[in-house]
Amino acid sequence: MYLTKNTLNFLADLAANNDRTWFNENKSRYENEAKVPFIKLITKVIDELGEPITFKESIFRINRDTRFSSDKTPYKTHLSAIVSKYGTKDKSYPGLYIHLDSEQFTIGGGAYFLEKTPLQNVRNAIMLHHHEFTSILNDKNFLKYYDGLHESEVNKVLPSEFKAFQKTEPLIANKQFFVMKDYPSERALESNIVEFIVNHAKALNPLNQFLRDNF
Repeated sequence: MYLTKNTLNFLADLAANNDRTWFNENKSRYENEAKVPFIKLITKVIDELGEPITFKESIFRINRDTRFSSDKTPYKTHLSAIVSKYGTKDKSYPGLYIHLDSEQFTIGGGAYFLEKTPLQNVRNAIMLHHHEFTSILNDKNFLKYYDGLHESEVNKVLPSEFKAFQKTEPLIANKQFFVMKDYPSERALESNIVEFIVNHAKALNPLNQFLRDNF
């Protein structure tokens, strides 16, 4: 066992008491019921996937950056990590994303933060290697764990080189190419959680690799 009901209780209590005084008074709960179990889980997932990264590079800090936000609550009310070559240092690099709050457990990945040049490169790859792209999205193992690409922002007007191809593949207008699968938070407490996450990662890998190869 890694995460427990105590983990979810802590996250629920944090959502209801998101201030520094409460957090400091409950810091031992955070350490013992949330932080350490999540570290153990992510460390095991990294080990199973053979990724060249540590949990410190993968797990997002619970403190929120409120400098440019109207929401000044100091803490995130979820635990999250990105397992990839660069971890949290480069969130644009396609990897495996894991998110847990008191109500929902999410596994996903792909390319969410795409700057202009990588987006251009991915679109070129989709157009030039369309059969490979559609084969990945239609693969039985991929569809066993994900419901296709997540709804994305789209460009209403595409660069001229992609306009004709949009009729063949509407997804080329996407600004992001990622997947997300949501489960009840209790799913993260089950004894086979590592295997469950690893199976999702393996199903996602062909899409991640396609995106990485064409960044």
